Amino acid sequence: MANVMSIALTVLAACTQTVSHKWWFCRAATAFHRLSQYAECIQWCDRGLELAHDNTGLVELRQKAVRGQAAQAKEERKRAVMERKQQAHRAKLDKAVAVRVHIANGYAEGSYAGNVHFG
Repeated sequence: MANVMSIALTVLAACTQTVSHKWWFCRAATAFHRLSQYAECIQWCDRGLELAHDNTGLVELRQKAVRGQAAQAKEERKRAVMERKQQAHRAKLDKAVAVRVHIANGYAEGSYAGNVHFG
Protein backbone atom coordinates (compact mmCIF):
# COMPACT_ATOMS: atom_id res chain seq x y z
CA MET A 1 0.00 0.00 0.00
CA ALA A 2 2.82 2.39 0.80
CA ASN A 3 4.30 1.80 -2.67
CA VAL A 4 0.94 2.52 -4.33
CA MET A 5 0.53 5.72 -2.32
CA SER A 6 4.08 6.70 -3.23
CA ILE A 7 3.24 6.21 -6.91
CA ALA A 8 0.12 8.33 -6.55
CA LEU A 9 2.05 11.15 -4.86
CA THR A 10 4.83 11.01 -7.47
CA VAL A 11 2.34 11.22 -10.30
CA LEU A 12 0.53 14.10 -8.63
CA ALA A 13 3.79 16.03 -8.34
CA ALA A 14 4.77 15.24 -11.94
CA CYS A 15 1.39 16.27 -13.37
CA THR A 16 1.60 19.68 -11.75
CA GLN A 17 4.71 20.37 -13.83
CA THR A 18 3.96 18.66 -17.18
CA VAL A 19 0.46 17.57 -18.09
CA SER A 20 1.15 16.22 -21.57
CA HIS A 21 2.31 12.71 -20.65
CA LYS A 22 -0.66 10.37 -20.96
CA TRP A 23 0.83 7.46 -19.06
CA TRP A 24 0.93 9.52 -15.85
CA PHE A 25 -2.84 9.69 -15.85
CA CYS A 26 -3.13 5.94 -16.34
CA ARG A 27 -0.60 5.33 -13.59
CA ALA A 28 -2.35 7.71 -11.17
CA ALA A 29 -5.77 6.22 -11.94
CA THR A 30 -4.42 2.71 -11.37
CA ALA A 31 -2.85 3.73 -8.08
CA PHE A 32 -6.04 5.34 -6.79
CA HIS A 33 -8.07 2.32 -7.94
CA ARG A 34 -5.78 0.01 -5.97
CA LEU A 35 -6.22 2.30 -2.95
CA SER A 36 -10.02 2.00 -3.37
CA GLN A 37 -10.30 5.75 -3.84
CA TYR A 38 -12.71 5.44 -6.73
CA ALA A 39 -13.74 9.09 -7.00
CA GLU A 40 -10.09 10.11 -7.46
CA CYS A 41 -9.59 7.29 -9.95
CA ILE A 42 -12.55 8.48 -12.02
CA GLN A 43 -11.20 12.04 -12.04
CA TRP A 44 -7.78 10.87 -13.24
CA CYS A 45 -9.35 8.67 -15.91
CA ASP A 46 -11.40 11.62 -17.15
CA ARG A 47 -8.32 13.86 -17.25
CA GLY A 48 -6.40 11.19 -19.17
CA LEU A 49 -9.26 10.62 -21.59
CA GLU A 50 -9.26 14.33 -22.42
CA LEU A 51 -5.76 13.85 -23.86
CA ALA A 52 -6.20 10.34 -25.28
CA HIS A 53 -9.79 9.59 -26.26
CA ASP A 54 -8.91 6.15 -27.63
CA ASN A 55 -7.15 4.78 -24.53
CA THR A 56 -9.10 1.58 -23.83
CA GLY A 57 -7.16 0.95 -20.62
CA LEU A 58 -8.43 4.18 -19.09
CA VAL A 59 -11.97 3.51 -20.28
CA GLU A 60 -11.96 0.04 -18.69
CA LEU A 61 -10.37 1.35 -15.50
CA ARG A 62 -12.98 4.09 -15.29
CA GLN A 63 -15.77 1.52 -15.65
CA LYS A 64 -14.22 -0.59 -12.87
CA ALA A 65 -13.97 2.50 -10.69
CA VAL A 66 -17.62 3.38 -11.27
CA ARG A 67 -18.62 -0.18 -10.32
CA GLY A 68 -16.36 -0.02 -7.26
CA GLN A 69 -17.84 3.31 -6.22
CA ALA A 70 -21.36 1.88 -6.54
CA ALA A 71 -20.37 -1.17 -4.49
CA GLN A 72 -18.89 1.08 -1.78
CA ALA A 73 -22.09 3.13 -1.66
CA LYS A 74 -24.16 -0.05 -1.40
CA GLU A 75 -22.00 -1.35 1.46
CA GLU A 76 -22.30 2.01 3.22
CA ARG A 77 -26.11 1.88 2.94
CA LYS A 78 -26.14 -1.70 4.26
CA ARG A 79 -23.95 -0.72 7.18
CA ALA A 80 -26.21 2.24 8.01
CA VAL A 81 -29.32 0.02 7.94
CA MET A 82 -27.66 -2.55 10.20
CA GLU A 83 -26.59 0.19 12.59
CA ARG A 84 -30.15 1.55 12.80
CA LYS A 85 -31.49 -1.97 13.43
CA GLN A 86 -28.94 -2.53 16.18
CA GLN A 87 -29.82 0.79 17.80
CA ALA A 88 -33.54 -0.04 17.70
CA HIS A 89 -32.88 -3.49 19.18
CA ARG A 90 -30.68 -1.95 21.86
CA ALA A 91 -33.42 0.56 22.73
CA LYS A 92 -35.95 -2.29 23.10
CA LEU A 93 -33.59 -4.19 25.38
CA ASP A 94 -32.89 -1.10 27.47
CA LYS A 95 -36.60 -0.51 27.90
CA ALA A 96 -37.18 -4.14 28.90
CA VAL A 97 -34.37 -3.96 31.45
CA ALA A 98 -35.75 -0.71 32.84
CA VAL A 99 -39.16 -2.32 33.33
CA ARG A 100 -37.63 -5.32 35.08
CA VAL A 101 -35.53 -3.11 37.36
CA HIS A 102 -38.59 -1.04 38.13
CA ILE A 103 -40.56 -4.17 39.06
CA ALA A 104 -37.65 -5.70 41.01
CA ASN A 105 -37.34 -2.56 43.13
CA GLY A 106 -40.95 -2.93 44.20
CA TYR A 107 -42.21 0.23 42.55
CA ALA A 108 -44.84 -1.59 40.57
CA GLU A 109 -46.38 -3.55 43.42
CA GLY A 110 -50.04 -4.18 42.88
CA SER A 111 -49.91 -2.85 39.32
CA TYR A 112 -49.60 -4.66 36.06
CA ALA A 113 -46.08 -4.36 34.68
CA GLY A 114 -47.46 -3.67 31.23
CA ASN A 115 -48.90 -0.38 32.48
CA VAL A 116 -45.49 0.94 33.46
CA HIS A 117 -44.30 3.39 30.81
CA PHE A 118 -40.92 4.98 30.47
CA GLY A 119 -40.29 7.89 28.12
